[in-house]
Amino acid sequence: MTKQKYGKPWLVDQDEFLRQILANAPQSILVLDRRGRSVFVNRVDPPTRLEDVIGKSIFKFIAPKFRPAFRRAFAHALLRGKVATIETMSNGPDRGWWENTMGPLRREGRVEAVISIAQPISERVRLDEAEKDLRRLRERFENVFNHSSDGMNVVDLDGRYLNVNPAYCRIVGYSKRELIGRKRFSDLTTPEHRSADMRRIRQMAKTGKSIVFEKSYKRRDGSIVPVLLTVFPLKDSSGRASSFGAIVRDLTERRRIEHQVYEAGAREQSRLGRDLHDGIGQYLTGIALMARSLQARLATLGLPAESREAARMSVAANAAVAQTRALAQGLIPTELNDGLRGALAVLASSSRTLFDASVTVACPDRLALGDPKVAVNLYRIAQEAVHNACRHGKARKISIRVAAGGKGSVTMWVLDDGAGLPRRVKPGLGLRTMAHRAQLLGGSLDIAARPRGGVSVVCRCSHALAD
Repeated sequence: MTKQKYGKPWLVDQDEFLRQILANAPQSILVLDRRGRSVFVNRVDPPTRLEDVIGKSIFKFIAPKFRPAFRRAFAHALLRGKVATIETMSNGPDRGWWENTMGPLRREGRVEAVISIAQPISERVRLDEAEKDLRRLRERFENVFNHSSDGMNVVDLDGRYLNVNPAYCRIVGYSKRELIGRKRFSDLTTPEHRSADMRRIRQMAKTGKSIVFEKSYKRRDGSIVPVLLTVFPLKDSSGRASSFGAIVRDLTERRRIEHQVYEAGAREQSRLGRDLHDGIGQYLTGIALMARSLQARLATLGLPAESREAARMSVAANAAVAQTRALAQGLIPTELNDGLRGALAVLASSSRTLFDASVTVACPDRLALGDPKVAVNLYRIAQEAVHNACRHGKARKISIRVAAGGKGSVTMWVLDDGAGLPRRVKPGLGLRTMAHRAQLLGGSLDIAARPRGGVSVVCRCSHALAD
C-alpha cells in the first residue's frame, strides 16, 4: 500500500479503479485481435448484450459501404503501428455515425492487438449536413436573388432597406450603397400611394399573409416607373414578422403595350361614335322629319287619328335621335374642343337625358394636362362612376369635381347620393377597368361608402399637369 503526499492513503485497488474508468467512459473502447475479433469491450448499450460482441468480428457491426475503409484503417494500426481515425456508420436497423480512432496495442514491442475508441457523432453529422444544406440553400437563394430579372428587396419594420438585388437597383435608379441603411421604401414611393402602402403593411403584419398590388416609384432621376409588388413577411424564430421581403416587377413595357391597346380601343370607339352620329343619327333625323311632314299632310286631308299617330312617330324618332347623340358623345369625348371640362359637361348633360339624374361639374376652365390620355382616362373613370351610380345605386344627384394639387397632381371626386355599396363588393369589369385606368396614369383609385349614403370615387394621379 502506498501513501499519497497529501490526504488519506490510497485505498482503492488499481485494477478496480481502471475497470470503473472504462465502465463510465463516454466512448466505446474495444480491443481487437489480429483478425479483428473483439476480445474486450468496456460496455454495451441495450438491447445489445456483451456475448453478442465478444469474440465476434468487428466488421459485421460496420455498414457494408464503410467496411473497406475500416479494414484499411485497422491494417494501418495493426501492421504499421500507427494511429488511424475514420468515420463510419454502424450496421443494423439503428444505424448511427461513429468516429473510430484505432491504435496499436503492444506487448514486448510487438503489436499484438488493436485498441479502438469509438465516439458517437450522429448528432454532429446531422448538424454538419444541416449546415451544408443551409449553405447550399443560401447559395441558391443568392444566385436567384442576384440574377433575377425581377427586383427584390428586404426592409425592416420601419421600411429601411436591408438588402436589394441588382434588378431592383436598375428599376429605381439607385445603387445598392445609396439604398441600404440610407433610404426607406417610402422615400421612393410617389405621394398618392404612401398612405395606402402603410395600410397594407399594417394589414400584412397583422395577418401574416402576403399581398400583391400595383403602385409607382419615383426613380433617382425624377421619372416615374409603375411596378407590381408581391410583399410578404419574414418571420423570426418566434413566428413574429421581423422584416418584409418584396418582389418588384417593372410594368413600364406592359403599360406601353396596354396604352397602345387602349389607344386602338379609343380609335374604334371614336369610329363607332362618328358612325352613330353621322350614320344612324342622320337616318333617325330623316325619319323624324318625314314623320312630321306626314303628320301635316294627314291633318290637311282631314285624317286626325292618323295625324296623331304620325305625331307620336315623330316624337319617338326625336327621342331616338337624342339618345343616339348622347351615346355618340360618350364614345368620342376626346373630339370635344373644350377639354376635360367640356367632356364632363357633356357627360352631365347626357346623364340627365339617359338617367334623369342631376349631375353637376366643377372643373378648372383651363386644366393644362401634360398628356391627352390623362383627360381620356379621367373622363372614362367619371363616366363609369356616374353610370354605376345611376344604374346600380339609383342616384338622383351626382357631383363631379376636379382640382389641381401640388407637384403637378390632379384629383377627381365623383360623389353620389345613391344606395351606397353592398356589404360584399364583387369587383366587376367596370370597377376593374376604373382601377386599371388609374394605374395607367400612375395614380390610385379609392371607392368607399359615404357616411350619409351614396358612394365616393376618388382618383389621384401625380405629375399629370404639364410643366
